[in-house]
This record gives sequence, structure tokens and C-alpha cells, in this order.
Amino acid sequence: MPEALSSKAKELYSIKLQRSLYELNQSGRMWYNRLNENFLKEGYVNNHIYPCVFNKKTSYRLIIIAIYADNLKIIGTHKEILEVMLYLKD
Repeated sequence: MPEALSSKAKELYSIKLQRSLYELNQSGRMWYNRLNENFLKEGYVNNHIYPCVFNKKTSYRLIIIAIYADNLKIIGTHKEILEVMLYLKD
């Protein structure tokens, strides 16, 4: 992150894809398949009714990730959201 912007809250930023998937006929499917594979490896459960919703439950926490096209909506505590962001960066 540039030095000039480092004083702002990091929650105001988003993650940019390094590879372009846009303008391909199957880009949405490729994006979903890649996310699906990685989320399942990480222990998330795919919702059978809404296949674009993943959740991960433990005895004390719940995190929900909803996928729409190339956007992710992450619901959970601040700590859990940061963990997901770090996982996605890796």
C-alpha cells in the first residue's frame, strides 16, 4: 500500500485480481470453481439451496461468504473477515 494512503483505514480498500478473467464466456464459472475448490479445502460448507453461499461454523463462531458474479460478501466478526482476506490474498 502506498505510504500516502497508509494512514486511512484498511477496511476502505478492496482486493484486486492479478489475472483478468473479464470478457471470457466462461469467466464466471472459472471464478466460482476456483473459489469453491479453495473454500472447501479450507473447511467451508457449500449451501445446497444457494450454491453461491459458503459458511464455516465452529462452536463459538460463524462466518458466511456469499458470491455474486465477481463480488464477495463476507459476514462475520472483524477478526474472521481479516482471516478470510489473508487467505484470499495467499
